[in-house]
Amino acid sequence: MTQPYTYLHCKPNGDPFYVGKGTGNRALRIVDKKRNSHHKNIVKKCGSQNILVYVFHCESEDQALADEIQQIAQLRLEGYELANISNGGEGTVGMVFTAEHRANIGAASKNRIPTEQTRAKLRAASAARKNKQPTLGKKLPPRSCSPETRAKISATKLLRGTKGPVGVKRSPETRLKISIASKAAWAKRQMRTI
Repeated sequence: MTQPYTYLHCKPNGDPFYVGKGTGNRALRIVDKKRNSHHKNIVKKCGSQNILVYVFHCESEDQALADEIQQIAQLRLEGYELANISNGGEGTVGMVFTAEHRANIGAASKNRIPTEQTRAKLRAASAARKNKQPTLGKKLPPRSCSPETRAKISATKLLRGTKGPVGVKRSPETRLKISIASKAAWAKRQMRTI
């Protein structure tokens, strides 16, 4: 198990707006569908690349949960409006379900029978996936499109290269620009450890 920690997400001006507890790279997962809508709105307004992340390492899971509660209480006392819904400390790491609870979960999932409407949707989705075929390297049938459309496709391929964007080599200048932008983005997202 990796080392637990608490973390702060702060706005670009340094104001904290979220306190969390995690392990691994949880603190860096700023855009996450599991986050609440208040957190998502702040991130959308500020831009995920501008969010500051501060990490506080803990000795144990229990200490991390206690620190999360303490940090939320302290920041609220100081007047910060946090996106945290609860007061913290509600981690489920290491929770062990009883045999009875596991049996109940298993029984509930086995007895779930999809409706005919759900089955029809699943069949339609499966058929759509089977009919979806990649067009890369395939020739158009002779009567599938007009000569004008064929001419437009040919002109586009000449501009991009015969295979379109796949396999096109970028110029050294373009590669350098991409490299600089990637390194700058990584530097902004780098976790700051306190």
